[in-house]
Amino acid sequence: VEDFIDSSSTIPMSSVPVQMLIYVLPTPVCSIKPIMLPLTGCLEVQVGVSVSFNISAMNLCNFTVANITDIAASTNINGMTGSNLTSSTTNSSISYVTYTWIPQSNQIGSQKLCFIAFTSENLQSSQYCVQFTPHPRQHPQKPRRPLQRHRQVPLQRQRQLPVRYQKQLRRLVLLRHLLRLPLPPRRQQPRLRQA
Repeated sequence: VEDFIDSSSTIPMSSVPVQMLIYVLPTPVCSIKPIMLPLTGCLEVQVGVSVSFNISAMNLCNFTVANITDIAASTNINGMTGSNLTSSTTNSSISYVTYTWIPQSNQIGSQKLCFIAFTSENLQSSQYCVQFTPHPRQHPQKPRRPLQRHRQVPLQRQRQLPVRYQKQLRRLVLLRHLLRLPLPPRRQQPRLRQA
């Protein structure tokens, strides 16, 4: 590496030799890249509320030839921590890393996170990115008072009333609904004298 005073200068001010080490990988026995499995949960999170999720990758090669050795975050979110790589107990070709995060108030908005999976033959998956949207923490609202239900005369009792009282009762019920007034105290039904 040579440093010149300007673009027209031909005499370097300093020269520093650079050494590079190139590592040549053997041709993989299985050339099928692993694939990242998309997240299925909700990506909207709240500030101060812990969220955990799994980032999974699937090995498409025979497990005797190659397996997944790492799922690395190519971009990171501040404060997010990941577990060690774990093999799925239900599908041996799937491996995952569990991430945990408590969003902070300075992270409100869009937060991007990207991952790449690697096999034991150093094949890498396509990059997979997810976008989280932290929101301010919502305080629980006070429960509203339930609307008061006014006592209604059961339909069977309405039918027992004389016709003129039934009509008056229907008018009162209709008027109460229109004006939202409570029903007046119930009158005693007049008793008929038997001769």
